[in-house]
Amino acid sequence: MVRRVAEAWKGWLAALKDWSKHPEKYLVKPQIPGYKHKEHGRNVVIYPIDAISKPALTKGNVKLSQTNIELATQAKNVDPVRIVPKLDHYVIEVVYTVNDIPLSHGKYVAGVDLGLNNLMATTSNHPGIRPLLINGRPLKSINQFFNKRVAASQSIEASRQSESLKSKRNRRIDNYLHTASRRVIEWCQLNEICQLIIGQNPGGSRNSTLGKRTIKHLPI
Repeated sequence: MVRRVAEAWKGWLAALKDWSKHPEKYLVKPQIPGYKHKEHGRNVVIYPIDAISKPALTKGNVKLSQTNIELATQAKNVDPVRIVPKLDHYVIEVVYTVNDIPLSHGKYVAGVDLGLNNLMATTSNHPGIRPLLINGRPLKSINQFFNKRVAASQSIEASRQSESLKSKRNRRIDNYLHTASRRVIEWCQLNEICQLIIGQNPGGSRNSTLGKRTIKHLPI
């Protein structure tokens, strides 16, 4: 707990120093760390490597000291383990170090156009390779379904039930997006594509109007 507080203050001081030199990089001035809610506030709990059972690690398990929490893992070089509180559940994050993945040395380039019905439309300059389309309609269906459930819960149930539904929806959307992005990367690697160009709308989450479109280059 003390480490988390120290990290929060160090992060704030570093951000404040950077803001004083480059305020154009920030939307607002970095705010000083605040207190958790008196009744409902919960902190992330971090187990450093010295609080993780070493005999269990040798058997492929992560066991947290002074708890009954034990889970299998294929990860090597495990360092901290975090218990992250969510609205109606906890997430256990196992942090580990991996070697740098070598970049692809292909000679082709691909571009991604982000949309709604077609979540990702990917095409390349590789002759004979069919474009890759990722369907966006399932995401719309998930969102619409849970919006209806949330609207019903707000009218007949407590607000906490409404928040629980939103949390479940967000997890499903995150899973779909992670799966879609992984599919695009595998498609690029299979077709010798070394660079992926994505249309990006800066500030899109803060402004619904489309302004200038910038191009972001990502090595594969």
